Amino acid sequence: MTRNSGFYLGVGRIMTESVTSKINTSGGEYVLKSLNSKPGNWVNIAEIVKRSDLTGVIMKLTGKDFQRIASDAYAHATGTAARIGDCES
Repeated sequence: MTRNSGFYLGVGRIMTESVTSKINTSGGEYVLKSLNSKPGNWVNIAEIVKRSDLTGVIMKLTGKDFQRIASDAYAHATGTAARIGDCES
């Protein structure tokens, strides 16, 4: 992935072959991440979202994802994600 061209972040099981094909056809790139993972990965996702070369995010949240968001085990990771809007552009 080149940092100059921009990229899309796909989170969850939302990036179908149709979606990835359209991104590739347009010359774009993408990164796939899963929320069905440990809190550390959620922090990594939050760091990716802060990148200035991010073009867009395609995300699907499930009931299990919302349970994790509300859980104590993921409190630090969800707090990091919630502060993304506070970052300077």
